This record gives sequence, C-alpha cells and structure tokens, in this order.
Amino acid sequence: MIGVLYSGQSDFERAQQAYEQALEMAEKADSRREVAAANNNLAILATIRGDKEAAIIRYEASIAAYEEIDDQRGVASAYHNLGMTQADIKDFTSAMDSYEKGFEVARKVDHLVCMANIHLGMAELML
Repeated sequence: MIGVLYSGQSDFERAQQAYEQALEMAEKADSRREVAAANNNLAILATIRGDKEAAIIRYEASIAAYEEIDDQRGVASAYHNLGMTQADIKDFTSAMDSYEKGFEVARKVDHLVCMANIHLGMAELML
C-alpha cells in the first residue's frame, strides 16, 4: 500500500491522502475488509500525529467493519490498538475495557500474539 510507503518516509500528509483515498474506494466497492484496514491505518497515522481522539474514532470504525465480516483476529487487534490509545490519553477504565474485550476475542480464535500484547498493555495499566 502506498500509504505505508509514505508513512515509512515520514510523509504523513501524503500517507493520510492515500489512506483516505483507499477508504473512499473501499466504501464505494462495499469492501468491508478494506474499509476496516483503511480505518485501522488512518487510526495508526492519527496516533503517530498525536490526534488520539481521531485515532479512537477510526479504531472504533475499524472494529465495527471487522465485526461485520466476522474477522475476529482483526477485531482483537483493533481492540488492542484502541486500548493503547485510550491508555495514552489516560482513560484507563476504557483502556482496560478495550483490552478485556480484545483478549476475549483473541482467546476465542487462539490469537496468541495478540493475547500476549494485550496482557502487556494490561500490566502497564496496573502499574
């Protein structure tokens, strides 16, 4: 994806444009998988840019799209990312809730890496 290339070059403006264009095309094509991925990428970019509120909105949109297509690994990963972002803005209750939801989904589909990452996030919250 071209947005990843631009992000890697720290050209966040062009990365934003590429991800938004990808999202627009995915919505027109009614490709929920691509909508989920584009929103997730836009959330990551918003986090990098320091816009945590926009990131949260995008992660929530990503979760909804992953749920629509029953991509439970995507749901679990997006909940993990959402929890990290909520923790960054010191919304610890919401972060723990997101981590718990993500962990439960990850456990059901045996997504061990995600489970481990969520446990690390939970441990950070408890410290």
